[in-house]
Amino acid sequence: MNFPNYSTDKIGSAIGAKSIGNPGTPPIRHLLIDSRKLVHPQYTLFIAIKGERHDGHDFIADLYDRGVRNFLVSIQIKNEEAFPNASFFIVKNTMVALQQLCTLH
Repeated sequence: MNFPNYSTDKIGSAIGAKSIGNPGTPPIRHLLIDSRKLVHPQYTLFIAIKGERHDGHDFIADLYDRGVRNFLVSIQIKNEEAFPNASFFIVKNTMVALQQLCTLH
């Protein structure tokens, strides 16, 4: 999903997220829920959704290696130091946060 250029501050405040990590990332232009469809990693916010068969949190390390630096999660990241240039937005429910981002858009 393409977004206009939203700063990480604007996104964090729109969804009421606790933010940890590097706030100096480029603006968000794309929302991603399927790691296989990554196109512009530097401008992407990956939304880790827990489903019946998959948990998006399991794909964070791979996406980080592929250049994504912004992640919307619903769990505390255990090994934050493995992602030194990443920003994490922590919310209770990533699906609700995705709906809030769509409302913002």
